[in-house]
Amino acid sequence: MQSSQPSSPDYGSIEGRLSVVSERGKLHVVVYEPIWDKPIRCNLTEEQADEATEYFQKRVAVYGEIKYRQDGTPISVAVDHIDLFPAPDELPGPADVYGILRNYR
Repeated sequence: MQSSQPSSPDYGSIEGRLSVVSERGKLHVVVYEPIWDKPIRCNLTEEQADEATEYFQKRVAVYGEIKYRQDGTPISVAVDHIDLFPAPDELPGPADVYGILRNYR
């Protein structure tokens, strides 16, 4: 039986949809990571709150110190910064990238 005790923290990033912004307890957001589809609590500073609110319901990458369970699933992040991913309609389409590797061998 695997322990539910946290393992050592590590610096990294979590990607997913920012689904909850809360000031209850400690200021935090919840990002649903697409691989496990589990909520990951991301603890914020006061300075990060406006940015996090602006990114509500958008796909983000959250960088900081991540705490993991022994099985490798992330539990929480002490947020250093948040990056917003472009919306699907802002990404280049096939016509935009056609021929980009034409001379690549």
